[in-house]
Amino acid sequence: MRPSRSAPAATAMVVMVLVGLVLVGRLSAGGLRSSGPPAVSTESRQAAPPPRSTTPSPVTLRLPLGRVDALAVQGDAVWAAHGCVISRVDARSGRVVAAVRLTPTRIGCFVVGMAAGAGALWVSLSGQRLLRVDPTSNRVVASLAMADPLAAPAVTAGGVWTVCCWSGVATRHPAGWLVRVDPASTREAARVRLPGLPTAVGAGPGGIWVTGAGGPIWRVDPAGGRVVATVAVPGGLGGLPGRTGRAGEVGDVLVGPHAVWVSNPARGQVLRVDPARNRLVRAAVFHRGELIGPSLAAAGGQVWATSWTILWALGTPGRQADLDQPGVPGAEGAEPISDLAASPGALWVGASDVLLRVDLARLR
Repeated sequence: MRPSRSAPAATAMVVMVLVGLVLVGRLSAGGLRSSGPPAVSTESRQAAPPPRSTTPSPVTLRLPLGRVDALAVQGDAVWAAHGCVISRVDARSGRVVAAVRLTPTRIGCFVVGMAAGAGALWVSLSGQRLLRVDPTSNRVVASLAMADPLAAPAVTAGGVWTVCCWSGVATRHPAGWLVRVDPASTREAARVRLPGLPTAVGAGPGGIWVTGAGGPIWRVDPAGGRVVATVAVPGGLGGLPGRTGRAGEVGDVLVGPHAVWVSNPARGQVLRVDPARNRLVRAAVFHRGELIGPSLAAAGGQVWATSWTILWALGTPGRQADLDQPGVPGAEGAEPISDLAASPGALWVGASDVLLRVDLARLR
């Protein structure tokens, strides 16, 4: 029932009494607790924003493409897969210069990884096909049926390498295959049977390196087509079939001239393998390790990894960029980094709804 307009004095008296009671309650408890929620470290910068930095933002380009699932770079071409489209971005101007349309499979157009080389862009699509994209016409020109690829292929002068074809998943002796595809014909040229379930592949001067679900890491001789070394991983790797969360996350393999780097999201690590001894020599663990991303990239003489929205330079403490910091255009409230690629002087970062270019010269 509404108060009568003819009784303003009574109404005012009631309000004054209520206000007095609230004040008494606050005075009696004010020395014991604050009136707001308790402060925590993750909220402190929101409660007291730091002064505006005079350092230029490392992000020099933002392209709202939608969710970027995979990236690849070759020369001035930056390829970004989002939905049923792969956009070709000119690395110099930052403009989209072409769009490659993908034909959906029965489970859609999710691109699990891409790699550029051997005169083409190679796309692992929806876990079912390997596509060849011609960079001259910007069109899909060939397709090869490929079961179960979980990550990007690796390209060498001798072929395109991808992992596939799990079998015996629920048995004591699961297995899978490393496949070499002839880049000229886009046909399968060779297979190497692996004593486990392969999840990711990398290639470089030291040969072909493959991670297994739960571990280990295999080194494959590309000429002989056989496993020549097995590197055990204490605590194991992710990529376990049927597992959700960190245990099911597949990492990345980056092969350099003197080291092999493997990201292990399941344990918040980036592993370093010495190819001269075929031994694990180091494991870098991040302070937000449980959020380590799968992607690795080599740029500016360093190896870069991701942790949620942070870029990390391995081996250089303090050289990093948090793309969720105030002042980074278009990145506030960013989702986890989905993929990472490098071009001369820059890192290209894929996220939930945007492609970012990060200038290496501005990362101190």
